[in-house]
Amino acid sequence: MRICFIVVAFSGTFEFTSRLCRELQQQYHVDTYIITNTSVNVAYEKTGCKAVSVWRKNNIFTPFAILRFARRSGCNVIVVQYEYSMFGSPIFTHILVLLLAMLCKFSKLKIIIALHGVLTPSSLKAITTSSFIKTLVKIVLDIFYKLISMFYDAIVVLNALQKKALEAYGVKPSKINIIPHGVERCNAYVEGSGKGYQILFHGFVRPSKGLLELIDAVKRLAEDGVDVKLKILGSLAHQTLERVDEKRYMMEVIRRCRELKERCIMKLGFHSLEELLKEAKRSHIIVLPYKDKFIESSGVLHTFMDCGKAVVVSATPRFLSDLSPNEALFTNPTIEDLYKVIKSLIENEVLYKSLVQGLKRKALSRYWNIVAQEWFKVIMK
Repeated sequence: MRICFIVVAFSGTFEFTSRLCRELQQQYHVDTYIITNTSVNVAYEKTGCKAVSVWRKNNIFTPFAILRFARRSGCNVIVVQYEYSMFGSPIFTHILVLLLAMLCKFSKLKIIIALHGVLTPSSLKAITTSSFIKTLVKIVLDIFYKLISMFYDAIVVLNALQKKALEAYGVKPSKINIIPHGVERCNAYVEGSGKGYQILFHGFVRPSKGLLELIDAVKRLAEDGVDVKLKILGSLAHQTLERVDEKRYMMEVIRRCRELKERCIMKLGFHSLEELLKEAKRSHIIVLPYKDKFIESSGVLHTFMDCGKAVVVSATPRFLSDLSPNEALFTNPTIEDLYKVIKSLIENEVLYKSLVQGLKRKALSRYWNIVAQEWFKVIMK
């Protein structure tokens, strides 16, 4: 069997797909292809997965290019790792997602879609300022998800909140499969964790990630005499390479981090899994102060879930859908609130240990080998 995954390069879904492919190959000896839009970093080749550049963004012929490659390569199943702007603008992406499904249907190829996010009018707050626009957006999304259900053989979502949102659009529950994001086994070993308290952030450096607020919260803690340091392991999203406002935000984060001198260390670029897990082990608290309201699931959270560290997250759908109050501290991504919750974890050892234990229990049921088994069941239906 050969499974072809459609995914955009330099994205969280690419990381997700690479990890899933490796697990499917190891457990079930299936052949996998990652069909992407551009050449990827050589570091990805270490996963043992074939990543092939086949299509281009903002190109109407992309579905035809994907289908041609899939047929020539003998793909039995095509899996679209959907995100809002994978093929270009969100509107263009959604048109091509449907067009690709139609082509595969006509060619009698099995096609599955993994919805890494489900859109709602409330999550698109920036463009839903009037009741008329909200109604129009609701109608368009309602049509889109019904067509998804019609043309795709199966739908995979990562949490119950996503399934609930799809059901509200009229998608039949029997068509929806909940498979959570995979968790890495955190077997990294480090000798000691150094002096003071290290706060770790990992993720794309984008305005929606709350990094400027986190930097200022750490600055306040340092001014209060807390021996604290912020480590930012930043990645570059494809949006950062395409938009001026994203680049400006990244430069501002770099500037503000430099102002803290040794209190803030920032590394931009590709970070291997080994490096990430080691930094998590060295850290005291992992903070993910995201601001967006998208109904998604956090890959970064699942990367660190098994590392035995307390986690602070913003009270947004992507975290509320995967965590409970006994597994993480929820907060608003403001300077004041981040300052308070980080300080409370530093001062309250009982609370810290309780959160670590709760998060570890959640991790045990989501290791990648377990997640891959669920994926294989859906693929083989």
